[in-house]
Amino acid sequence: MKRFLVIGLGQFGYELAKALTDKGAEVIAIDRNMNLVEGVKDFVTSAVNLDSTDEDALRSLNLDGLEAAIVAIGEDWEASILTTAILKELGIENIIARRAGDIQGKILEKIGATRIISPEINIADQLARNLISPGVLEHIALPDGHTIFQVEARPEFYNKTLIELDFRRNFGLLVVGIQRKKANVTESGEVYMETENISLPSATEAIKQGDILVLVGMKADIETFISRE
Repeated sequence: MKRFLVIGLGQFGYELAKALTDKGAEVIAIDRNMNLVEGVKDFVTSAVNLDSTDEDALRSLNLDGLEAAIVAIGEDWEASILTTAILKELGIENIIARRAGDIQGKILEKIGATRIISPEINIADQLARNLISPGVLEHIALPDGHTIFQVEARPEFYNKTLIELDFRRNFGLLVVGIQRKKANVTESGEVYMETENISLPSATEAIKQGDILVLVGMKADIETFISRE
């Protein structure tokens, strides 16, 4: 089971701790506000009321084997920066820190944060993408410049095979998966839908109405593909 440390239990930290727990992770949640700690104690593995800028207090915790420590502190720059520095000193390898501005983000990078996040900017960007390209359901940026993204199959793709559509030649994209709703019947005769995941579909696989395509490509090719919708 993966272990995470979440420091700062405001709205973002609370939702993150809950989401990680819901996905089966072990979560240690910390805040110096006892009321916020009380708010998560019923679902996280461990909820601790302490000041994360107190190095001795952090050292007293069992932080071995952490997948990541997330510094989710919001507006308190000093606490965020000092906490990140202490985590680095304690030997935590993967430190994800929330930034409230560009300058703070640069400082966090300098003192050892391995990843800087800005939930507000990320949410705004995702909303903008969904508004401009409502067919795009999800995307993951890869370090080499490629992006994995999901998109609803267009009507012009229905009943055509991947070899006929030739995504590589026509769009510069590679189809690496298809998610397809499939009707099944229970022993009692009830009909229900389940998702079938087709990984690395063959060239003869035909696209069906309602399919979700999982594609890989460079940003420019993705933007061109989306603009043709």
